[in-house]
Amino acid sequence: MLLQLKKELIFNSTISTKLVQWNQSNEWHGVECDAAGNIVSLQLDHEAISGALEDSSSLFRLVYLQKLNLTYNDFSILPIPKGIHKLTYLTHLNLSYAGFDGQVPSEILSLRRLVSLDMSNEYTSLTLQRPNLEMLLQNLTGLRELYLDGPGILSSHEKMKWSHIISSYAPNITRLSMRFCSLSGPLAKSFWQLRSLSVLRLDNNDLSTVVPDLFASFPSLTNLSLIGCQLNSSFHSTFPRTGSFESLVLNGNNFSRSIPSSISNLENLSMIGFLISSHPTALFEGLSSLSYLRLNSNSFSGHIPRSLFALPSMKRLHLKSNKFTGLVEEFPIVNVSSMVLLDLRDNRLEGPIPNSLFQLQSLELLLLSGNLFNGTVQLHKIRGLANLTSLDLSGNNLLVDGGDENSSTYGPSRIQELSLGSCNLRVIPGFLKDSDIMQLDLSNNRIVGEIPSWIWEKQLEGLDMSPNLFTDLEKPYHIPASLEKLDLHSNQLKGDLQQFVPPNITSNLQTFIPPCLVENIRELDLGRNSLSGGIPDNFPTTCLLNYLDLHNNTLEGKIPRSLKGCESLVFLNIGINNINDTFPCMLPPSLHVLVLHTNEFHGEVKCHKDWPELQILDISSNNLSGRLESVNFTSWKRMTELQGDDDTSLYTGGVIITMKGMPREYGAILSDFGTIDFSSNDFQGQIPDAVGDLISLRQLNFSHNAVAGSIPKSLGKLGMLESLDLSYNWLTGRIPAEIGGLTFLGFLNLSYNDLEGQIPNGPQLQNFQADSFRGNPKLCGFNLKACIRSDNNDSSDHENVEDKREIEWKYVFAAFGFVVGVGIVVWLLLFCRRFREKYLNKIDDIVDGVFEAINKRRHVKT
Repeated sequence: MLLQLKKELIFNSTISTKLVQWNQSNEWHGVECDAAGNIVSLQLDHEAISGALEDSSSLFRLVYLQKLNLTYNDFSILPIPKGIHKLTYLTHLNLSYAGFDGQVPSEILSLRRLVSLDMSNEYTSLTLQRPNLEMLLQNLTGLRELYLDGPGILSSHEKMKWSHIISSYAPNITRLSMRFCSLSGPLAKSFWQLRSLSVLRLDNNDLSTVVPDLFASFPSLTNLSLIGCQLNSSFHSTFPRTGSFESLVLNGNNFSRSIPSSISNLENLSMIGFLISSHPTALFEGLSSLSYLRLNSNSFSGHIPRSLFALPSMKRLHLKSNKFTGLVEEFPIVNVSSMVLLDLRDNRLEGPIPNSLFQLQSLELLLLSGNLFNGTVQLHKIRGLANLTSLDLSGNNLLVDGGDENSSTYGPSRIQELSLGSCNLRVIPGFLKDSDIMQLDLSNNRIVGEIPSWIWEKQLEGLDMSPNLFTDLEKPYHIPASLEKLDLHSNQLKGDLQQFVPPNITSNLQTFIPPCLVENIRELDLGRNSLSGGIPDNFPTTCLLNYLDLHNNTLEGKIPRSLKGCESLVFLNIGINNINDTFPCMLPPSLHVLVLHTNEFHGEVKCHKDWPELQILDISSNNLSGRLESVNFTSWKRMTELQGDDDTSLYTGGVIITMKGMPREYGAILSDFGTIDFSSNDFQGQIPDAVGDLISLRQLNFSHNAVAGSIPKSLGKLGMLESLDLSYNWLTGRIPAEIGGLTFLGFLNLSYNDLEGQIPNGPQLQNFQADSFRGNPKLCGFNLKACIRSDNNDSSDHENVEDKREIEWKYVFAAFGFVVGVGIVVWLLLFCRRFREKYLNKIDDIVDGVFEAINKRRHVKT
């Protein structure tokens, strides 16, 4: 029957360790039988089984089966077969992470002997709806262990009532795991009375409730994991009450009291994110059985207790991200000879690294980065740690002597991960030649010359040699296909990018980015070098690239059209080069960051595809043109949504953004950071109202273009905006009052436009100096004295114009009166005899009077 089952199952023989060995010579791995020869246990976990499991399968003819384990297989996202009801003797059933999907069949209610049931899932949609959780527990009354990890297995109603259902229908449960189930609180009072419960795991459920004394409940509890449950509680002074606690994992909660001294019997203690800052001095002295201690991300301060290094059973000690200070004292090696992991990263420890650490012969991982350690570290001390596989000394004040040492003294190194960033290295450590290094970080040192060719002979997955003083790659070299991350930025690499030719790459593929690299590479950073030539256009259709940085070189030509196949590309920076191309509309919609500034891009930004994830776009200092209305701003969906309080860093690496008028390098990009920079181009048209919908923007820069029209009122909706630059355009009209309501606005430049009217009132706008508004002669208001004087002059000029108009009308009326008067006189002379006789007589009298006056003047002179 087993051979028939093997024939029916589809499995990967290269992965299988049990099915592959089933044969007629009684090699039945994973199978147990009882005294009568009946198969009672079948363990087929991790066998790479795929395809469907039919109801008629030989599996369901194993009617005496008591234990069935199918975890971690791939049953093609199909439902759990209904034939499961035939296995009525089952006591232990494990179907977790096996690829089953859909509704759990009601036939499972027939398995009334079940003691342990595991239906956890992660990627599938296995659901308990009909039957639901309540029906399941009502029928499986003997159930003592229940594992239902997964996001969608319960209905919305039962995600709220789960604690009442568990305590009502499974009061004798001993092990309960419901991680990632979207459960909510508060918890039923009856839940805290599950006296048989020994293992409880409720990680990543937002219970958000207050538990005055969590540890006063559950008297049988030995393992507790409540990661990210948002519980508010405290340690009871008698915790743990029974002294039998084995594991405690409680990060993502809020515990208000210090750790009690009654934890001395714990073997496995993990406390993360408690925000606890103090602890008893001798707290750890009595933990003779403790082998694992994790105190990451708390607020512990002062010296690291020496008692931690005197625990005889300690194997793994995690103290990362606290506030420990001072020296790490020497300690007796005999007490911690079994330690395999020591993590002291991201504290404030100082002084030399104690020699005691280099005598821990069992040590496999030594992580000391992000402290203030100083002094010189001789690499031969590290070579003395024969089992060391990972070493991180980055970010201290150390000087690591990487000089050659006699490799035969120590033999080949087992080290696979080495981080010596900022360690004042002058040479690449020679012992790496004899190692199987996979991750190598020698960043921010002073290493000069060529990158040796032997480095590429390793099965490297990640290599970071930025910034250093490397000038070239030693030839011949062959970049391994295993490489996923390569960072050589800020060196002195020079020459034509397409002439960095590995001799073992065929001549028609002469490129620094050979096909063997681009097929598997995920992060490639060659920025800030002196590379020239064009960017090779040989990215495959199966491209896995998600980060490409080639900025600040002298590259030319066009953006490779083959990049459209890189469907995972999220970061592209080719700023400060000589790329001459149109806007790259073919780039994949996965982009979050696109930086093209300071090149020779031209034409319109008019694309018919969306970039829904785009959050940083910098195309400044190019020759781009066209109307702003033609840019599809509304397709950048991520900018139209607020990302909440998520400060998660999505990308690490350098990108320079001109923020608040000053260029600033951002070493990491946060998920809620948005910026648009179109400055120093030839864009025309008006600023679309749709820009106001990009509510997650921190910076908006349209300066040094030919943008006209008014400033849209919709910009007042950009509540997160910190920097706004619209200077050197042809903007007209008034400054919208809505701009004054941007409370985070720290930089504003509206200078050299044709704006008019009074600057709106508002606490933000009143803080800006006149330089933010200069070059707008019709603008007036706060801090614009010149503008105010210009306004008075305008009034005077207006009065002068009115006066001139009044004077002109006086002359018009005077001339008109003169013409009318002359006309009347002429008419009377022609048509009225009496007037004509009187007029002429009057003229004669005047003439006679003139001559008489002349004669008198002559008589006087004589």
